[in-house]
Amino acid sequence: MDGRTLTNGGCLENVALGFSLDLSHGCAAATASNFSVTLYQFIYWLSLATAAAFVSLSVLRIFHLGRRPAVLSSSSRAPVILSVAKLLAGFTLASLRLALLVVVVHYTELGAAKSLASAILDFTQSILLIVLSTLEHFRSARPSTITCSYLFLAFVYDLTRVPFLGAASFSRGTSSTAATGSAIFTILLVVNVVIEFLFLVLESWSRRGWTPRNATDHSPEETSSIFSLGLYSWLVPLLWHGYHSSLSMKDLYGLDRTLSVATLVQQEKNAYKSTSSDESAGISTWQLISWVAKLLPWSVVLPVFPRLLLLAFTVAQPFFVQRLLRFLSSSDETDPHTSSGLVAVAVFIYSGIAVSTAFYWYYQERFQSALRALLINAIYDKTSTVPHVGDGDTAAVALMGTDVERIYTGLRLMHEVWASVVQIAIASWLLYSQLGLAFLAPLIIVLLGFASSFFLSRRAVTYQSAWMTRVQSRIEVTSSFLSHIKDLRFSGMAGPAAALVQHEREEEIRVGERSRMLTATSASLSLLPQAIAPALAFAFGPRVLDDTRAFTALSLLALLTAPLMMVLQSITILAATIACLRRIKLFLIRDARADPRLFEPAATRGEKQEKSNATEEGFVSVKDGAFSWTADRTTLQHINLSLPRSSITFVVGPVGVGKSTLCRALLGELPYIQGRIALKSDKIAYCDQAPFLFNASIKDNIQVLQATMLVQDLSSLPAGDNTVVGTKGISLSGGQRQRISLARALYFDAYILIIDDVCKAVFGPSGLLRKRGTTALLCTHSTRFLPVASHIIQGDFTEIKKSRWYDEHFSTATNTDFFIVADDGDDDIGLESLEAQPATSKCEAVTQSSAATETPMAPPPGVELDVYRHWLSTIGVVLPIVYFLLVVGLGFFSNFPTIWLKRWSADAINHPPHHSFGYWIGIYALLGTGVVLCVFPAGLVMLRNAVRLSGTDLHHAAVNTITRSSLRFLATTDVGKVLNLFSQDMNIMDTQLPRMMNNMCFSVSTAVGQAVVIALSSAWLSLSYPLFLALLWGIQRIYLPTSKRLRLLDLEAKTPLYTHFLDTLAGLPTIRAFGWLPHHQTQNCALLDDSQRPSYLLAMAQQWLMLTMNVLVALLAVLLVALATQLGSNAGSVGAGLVTLITLGTTLTSIIVAYTGLETSLGAISRLKSFGEETELEGGGCLDTIPHTSWPAQGRLVFRGVKASYDGINQVLRGLSFVVQPGEKVGICGRTGSGKSSILALVTRLIDPLPGDESGMSQILLDDLPLNTIDHATLRERIISASQDAVFLPGGASFRANLDPWGKASEAECTKVLRDLDLTAIVAAKGGLDVSINAAELSAGHKQLFSLARVVLRRRVRQRETGADGGLLLLDEITSSTDAETTQRVQMLLRDEFAAYTVVMVTHHREIAVGCDRVMVLDAGMVVEDGRPAELQEREDSWFRKLFGAA
Repeated sequence: MDGRTLTNGGCLENVALGFSLDLSHGCAAATASNFSVTLYQFIYWLSLATAAAFVSLSVLRIFHLGRRPAVLSSSSRAPVILSVAKLLAGFTLASLRLALLVVVVHYTELGAAKSLASAILDFTQSILLIVLSTLEHFRSARPSTITCSYLFLAFVYDLTRVPFLGAASFSRGTSSTAATGSAIFTILLVVNVVIEFLFLVLESWSRRGWTPRNATDHSPEETSSIFSLGLYSWLVPLLWHGYHSSLSMKDLYGLDRTLSVATLVQQEKNAYKSTSSDESAGISTWQLISWVAKLLPWSVVLPVFPRLLLLAFTVAQPFFVQRLLRFLSSSDETDPHTSSGLVAVAVFIYSGIAVSTAFYWYYQERFQSALRALLINAIYDKTSTVPHVGDGDTAAVALMGTDVERIYTGLRLMHEVWASVVQIAIASWLLYSQLGLAFLAPLIIVLLGFASSFFLSRRAVTYQSAWMTRVQSRIEVTSSFLSHIKDLRFSGMAGPAAALVQHEREEEIRVGERSRMLTATSASLSLLPQAIAPALAFAFGPRVLDDTRAFTALSLLALLTAPLMMVLQSITILAATIACLRRIKLFLIRDARADPRLFEPAATRGEKQEKSNATEEGFVSVKDGAFSWTADRTTLQHINLSLPRSSITFVVGPVGVGKSTLCRALLGELPYIQGRIALKSDKIAYCDQAPFLFNASIKDNIQVLQATMLVQDLSSLPAGDNTVVGTKGISLSGGQRQRISLARALYFDAYILIIDDVCKAVFGPSGLLRKRGTTALLCTHSTRFLPVASHIIQGDFTEIKKSRWYDEHFSTATNTDFFIVADDGDDDIGLESLEAQPATSKCEAVTQSSAATETPMAPPPGVELDVYRHWLSTIGVVLPIVYFLLVVGLGFFSNFPTIWLKRWSADAINHPPHHSFGYWIGIYALLGTGVVLCVFPAGLVMLRNAVRLSGTDLHHAAVNTITRSSLRFLATTDVGKVLNLFSQDMNIMDTQLPRMMNNMCFSVSTAVGQAVVIALSSAWLSLSYPLFLALLWGIQRIYLPTSKRLRLLDLEAKTPLYTHFLDTLAGLPTIRAFGWLPHHQTQNCALLDDSQRPSYLLAMAQQWLMLTMNVLVALLAVLLVALATQLGSNAGSVGAGLVTLITLGTTLTSIIVAYTGLETSLGAISRLKSFGEETELEGGGCLDTIPHTSWPAQGRLVFRGVKASYDGINQVLRGLSFVVQPGEKVGICGRTGSGKSSILALVTRLIDPLPGDESGMSQILLDDLPLNTIDHATLRERIISASQDAVFLPGGASFRANLDPWGKASEAECTKVLRDLDLTAIVAAKGGLDVSINAAELSAGHKQLFSLARVVLRRRVRQRETGADGGLLLLDEITSSTDAETTQRVQMLLRDEFAAYTVVMVTHHREIAVGCDRVMVLDAGMVVEDGRPAELQEREDSWFRKLFGAA
């Protein structure tokens, strides 16, 4: 082989293998230009790096897969066929590369080490590819990311070499030997490219149908290739389905298993052992960042690589602009290879930006979703372990809602910060090479921007923490308000309570305004570099600017200022995110509940039954016990007791003595417990004094229905045991709630039972507990069942033997020195002989799901204009007009400087210039300043004024809606669904809506200006605008229906999660007592995973939209470059267009991010709007009548043929007709569910009577005024009433505010009424009238006495104001939680205070009923008996006598 052959062979070697081309070696004929040389040098080194990475990763992956089992289904032949095809493709590819290696060895110099090494490396990769592909095929559910990535890159590299190899092969001066080698090499390389493409198609084939995975529970994402993930093609079927039909939860993909809570917790279980002392102080910023990184290390790292690629593609743009402008402005460069190379580079850069952005946000969204799941699950787990007081720590609700969502949105920018800092550094260096030391001028602005942002970020943490505290306070108040709204209405306190909720909202907006003002200031400061830096750079730079220098510098300035704007905006947002993370971390490191109880091994059920009649002391024992709710006041002390096995112990005593405290101590639920508590079983059942029920259907307790006398109750319910009880059992009567709670405890079949209610079929001699040998402790005020007790503990908790105590105090029927016999009349006669039998009733016949009865709170996706109009109507007219003008000004001032620079550079080449340097730079700087002058006031309009106006009005409307909603709506709607409106949606409206509206309007205005600039750069390109607009229209037509529906499903899926969370908070002592925490934690994980599905898919759909926008930008860029290079264009115009394109991509990205955020925000407005429009309100009628202030002065109540129903179908009252005369005291009696409370609900208009039929009119009159003509709020304020469940104003209001919610009583009046009810000492011990009340620290009896004090005070204030001493008093079991002595005092007080009032009271107490002038007995919604109690007691067949027994 001669020297010429060797030289041409060397050229062939360089071209074919992509090595650096050396023109001195005779390759000039084969080389098009220096640009082509640079391009192929880049491809070579890129291919070398790819090969090295593939070899390293494939070896590691092969070892990893070798230890994994096969995952593909063996029942399908498809995997085997595909495997054979891939093997054939792999061996063919290996053979071709071996042939290429032979050609290289034969036709090139033996000393060409680079060519030989490259060929050997290619052949080695093909062998590894065969092994890895085979293992991945059978042992991985997803196509191999490594093999797909490698094959794609190899295909691109080889495809790029082919044209250049052809040019080298047919160049003149090539020898015949070299030509032969070149031809062989070219043919082999072309075939190699074809096989690589086929292999790539086979390797990326989805395996969804071949893996043994349920399509409903698993996402296609789990079996998709890297191309499907990066291009979001796995999401396209869902988008298409959402376009054609309305999506429902069952249509959504299952959540990717790697994002499920169970998987995440299993992977990061060590991260939750964070309650140690070394982490208790771990709340500094760096410690919080480290904590998050340790939770999800791989998820944090995965977005880094695509973000680095995006950074590289972004930085490449100025180099490309410079090279293109030099090509266009030079008359010497006419080489077609350079022009086509420039187009290829444009394709490479802008498609690379689109793809790297897609992968970056894909992994970032996955990280955010995973972190949200972990945080919510951690908050729930921590909530289940902390001490429980009152209704639970509702701070957790704010943390899982508001704080977690702000962390989710805030951490979107976490990688943008470091990437922007790197980009700023690179841009500064490049700018220095272009402008010299003039680059320091904009750098000073950069440094000032950083300093101001850091200063603002420190303020942001303080302001954000204060704001979140107010948000937490409002959510606590709102949650309490929603949970007790029925009782608040009945008591006439709904108005003051709603005003308190609205006041909390106004305070929250006021405190949050500082943080939003800080955001507006930060946004304005972030624009300073973009607006001022170019003017400063050109002012201190060269005085003469040609097109190439001007627009290259401008592109570098864009590279500098765009990330700086992102950083300056991100700092305050990330600071607020850190504040939310700190709040969550402080909650997670709180001390858990300390359970000091000792448990001994439990006996088996057989052993317990065998020993049920034996005496075994100390089955439950307390020694030297001291129990308290607060550290400074001991409730019980010196407690010593020992309960034998299979004993029934009653705890009796006056109100407030500590009976419930003893129960909580035995459950380990008190914050402060001293002494020794020992139990010989951990299987405990518990019935709280206020029965706790889940918002679910009644379960079929077949062993205990008759024992708890629920058969008749369930047969009267519309859906039997499938009836949904509603929040806090709102659809049931108080007695039914207690019985269901008792049935649940008995069904649990516990060894130890702690309970506050009595049912003789359970506790009698032949009751269930005796038969089961259960050890029971019961707190009660009733003495009727004391004879069945094994032990009785009274007042001072000194144990007294049953025989001695019973003989002394119950030997004669007339001895009532210690207790007035106040029996519970709910029990039927002869229950002592009842056996526990399976129940057959209506409960098995009817089904009813909660979903079927829920009132929809959001319509199908509709016209967004209505939502915009609804939101803007709360702001007014002037502010939107001012805002619009400022936004239009921003679009002009942000884009016209580019046009001005084009004119400036064109004028600079004139000799002399038409205008001075000062003229051009002065106007240029003025235009930049206009940007800031438009942004700051526009930000204030939206973040300050709009939030204050819309946030107050929409919240007020929502509060009014829920206050006036019907009882049926409250009973059939989860409180979590409504609370979600007041927590998540209000948070979105305060934060995300104004911020995204600003970003959206600013970006759209800027983008419109940029589109004009690009159109001016190429007239031909502007012709393509209609096509691009048509594409945009088609994309939004497909995207919008799906995204809107996903927004609604997001709320729907979160409702069960919130409801379950609230249920857990309310019933935590019951859940822990039963040992149900593991089950509820599992349920929380399932609900959390379900709630993640629509939100995650919505985020992915938004990223799909962003990808399509970036692809459109890439098409625009390629078209612009192609038209400029092929047709020839003015360098200044093309430079302006390309520089604008650089920022257009960022602008469109901002538009997509803002638009998707605005979608979510408008979803909040839409839900609030739908809530106001679709919520069923309380009954109609003519509500214009406002009676005289003294009405009702007499209290004459008339029912005429009244029928009532809660659901409009099943009647709870049937044709009631009666008259209650003025001043008459009427007691309403009957078993639970007979309709007693429904009468009071009718009088207070909680429900309205059904329309009368042909037989007569259905009407209720009070002092001759029809109730349906009176406004609901006015009626409830005029009628004095008190419910069975004592109610207090939400949010820890003061004693005074709870005693007098309307603020009409004097301090003397408040003090007197407390003294009359013996509550003065309790209030004084808490700190006085103006101290916040904590209802959890009051016993149930004291709560009812306080409620009664409010009733008495209302009467006295009313008499003072109107002079009328008459009216109507409604009482619903007002003494159900008081002892007999207190009940007698209450009865006397009512008799004296309300002597002139008509009193209608529901009661189960015989003494209360006997003290009435008249008694009505109800059964099945009808009055079955009406008369004087003394007369009714004398009749043998009297219903009243059966209820209470003979006197």
